[in-house]
This record gives sequence, structure tokens and C-alpha cells, in this order.
Amino acid sequence: MARKKSKDEPKKPQSAKERIKINFIIDVLMFLVIMAAGGIGLLMKYVLVPGSERFARYGADVDLFLWGWDRHQWGALHLALGYVLLGLLILHIVFHWGQIKRMYRNLIRGRSLRILLTVLFSAAGLILFLFAFVVKIEKIPVRAGEGGHRLMHLRHETEISRMKQDAPDRAEPGYHAGQEEDAVHHSHEERTPLILGSMTLREVEQRYGVPADSIKKQLGIPLSISNAENLGRLKKRYGFHMSDVERYIEQYR
Repeated sequence: MARKKSKDEPKKPQSAKERIKINFIIDVLMFLVIMAAGGIGLLMKYVLVPGSERFARYGADVDLFLWGWDRHQWGALHLALGYVLLGLLILHIVFHWGQIKRMYRNLIRGRSLRILLTVLFSAAGLILFLFAFVVKIEKIPVRAGEGGHRLMHLRHETEISRMKQDAPDRAEPGYHAGQEEDAVHHSHEERTPLILGSMTLREVEQRYGVPADSIKKQLGIPLSISNAENLGRLKKRYGFHMSDVERYIEQYR
């Protein structure tokens, strides 16, 4: 006969049900993190666009923000979500470890082959995750201000396109082939200057005739800062935008 359970006998913990609940919570969190990371990736690719794409879309080298965050800050959040997803994946594997081992043994019968594949799989995972710290990057010297050559070229082409719309009919007397380009070069002198993060305060002063100390005062940069400082670094430190520099130069001129 089966032994009857005593009322004083402690109940067994419902570990199976608890595991199911924990697995469900982990799966839900993984889904939300994956969707958030994918959404931020799309945001950075198609909305908070970089460099020359900003000029092509908005007609100026503007700074783009969403909820007070720029592209780089959203990128940092995207990386953080990647770490969270990795942690959740590890938890998911831990809670399904028994099931994974059984499936692995059923799929691959030979013990030696299982060990070999496990080592290769683990090594491949480590290489994919840590390759950024072992690769040798290519360093190509760039002269000051040269980094934005693509943006400058795009701006020039956009200017030509705009001037063509307003240019006189080619059939009119007095029209010559270089008229559009001449108008563009003249327009470059009148339009807001293009300021790149690779430029220094000294280069801005020399190119546009605006004293570096005057720019510092306008942007809240201490006068003790060297004029050889890169504007990209100063932007991160003092919280201004390149468009602020362009507007001030235009006002000064």
C-alpha cells in the first residue's frame, strides 16, 4: 500500500514551476532588449545620420538630437543593451543547461567529436566577441581639415544644383559655361561657413578671419585653452555644437 503523507511532513518546493516562471521572465526580457537594440540601430542608421548624409538630407552640417541625446550617446546605449542581452543569454543557457546537454548528446554520439566541436565553438565565440582588441587597424595620416573632404565636395555639388535651378536660360545672350560655378564660389563666400570637428581654433581664425579668443568667449571656452585644440574635443568638453560656431562666424562677418 502507498504510504500516506503526514500533515507535518514538509511540502516539496515547486522548483519546476519556479524555473518555468524564471525562464519566461528571461525570455520576455531578451525579446524586449533585442527589439530595443534593433530599434536604436535603425535610429542611428536612418534618422540620426552621420556626416555627409546629414548635409544631403538637411542642406547643412547640423547636429541631430533625440530627447537630448546625439548619435554617439544612442550608440553607447546600443552597446549597453548588447551587454545586457549577453547576460540574459548566459542566464538562458544556465537554466536550460540540462536540456542542451541531452540534445547535444543525441545529435552527436561520439564523445571525442563532442569535445572537439565544443572547443571549436567556444573559441569561435571568444574570437567574435573580443576581435576588436586584437586586430591591427590601418592608420592613414590626414592633414588638418582634410577629414571632411567628402562633406565639402557634397556641399559644393549641392550648391551647384541649387544654382542651376536659379541660373538664366542657357539660350539667353551672355550666358557662359562657367557662370554656375562662378556663382557657386561667390555663394560660398556669402553663405554660413562649414565648420568641421577636425578643425582647430587657429584654423578657423585663419580661414574666416574671426579671432579665436572671440570664439572662445562666445562658446564658453576658457581663454587659457590653446588655439591648437581640436573643435571636436572642445565640443564634447563644453557642450556646444558646430552650428553654433558657424552662426557666430556669420554674425561676426
